[in-house]
Amino acid sequence: MVIRLGTIATVFVFLFISCNNMDNKNNDEMINDSFDTTGLASNVNLLAEMPSYSNLEAGKSTKIERAFENAPPMIPHQTTTFIPITFDNNLCISCHIPENAKPIGATEIPKTHFTNFRPDMIQKEGLYYSNAKPNEIISRELGAELNMARYNCTQCHVSQTNITIDIENYFKSDFRNTSSKNSSNLSKNIGEGVK
Repeated sequence: MVIRLGTIATVFVFLFISCNNMDNKNNDEMINDSFDTTGLASNVNLLAEMPSYSNLEAGKSTKIERAFENAPPMIPHQTTTFIPITFDNNLCISCHIPENAKPIGATEIPKTHFTNFRPDMIQKEGLYYSNAKPNEIISRELGAELNMARYNCTQCHVSQTNITIDIENYFKSDFRNTSSKNSSNLSKNIGEGVK
């Protein structure tokens, strides 16, 4: 019992001294939690200049390759008139819904966005349970109906910008085939690696 109390007391003293020393550090050495991006950029020197977003209309911009296989594609055109996207008002769908996208050359919303991957929930004695079996991939196609869990396009898709960041990047994307650079094969590979 004495050894346990001694160990606890030692840990407490160590934590107390560590926390006290953090309070005494020079504020310039600490990260400021105020989210002042101006201060962050000047202190850390991440941004050489403020980013500029595309002001090109949809259809007049150039698509870029995905960052990796099945990565959400970036938005190459201006979006200021489309945002905010709400459950009841989504201008992105008007061009990117598959039947409209093909004729105008827009990127089609992929099949995964017309699929429900969520299991049904069963209520039993005031608690909710999933009806999915272990390692089961739930996949219910919704036909032409968009899965409204995915209505907020900018939750995953971001606008392209011209920006220089002074951080070296060693990431190299790897695609199984060249068509994956500009399209999704996730609906075909969704269960990959699940046993």
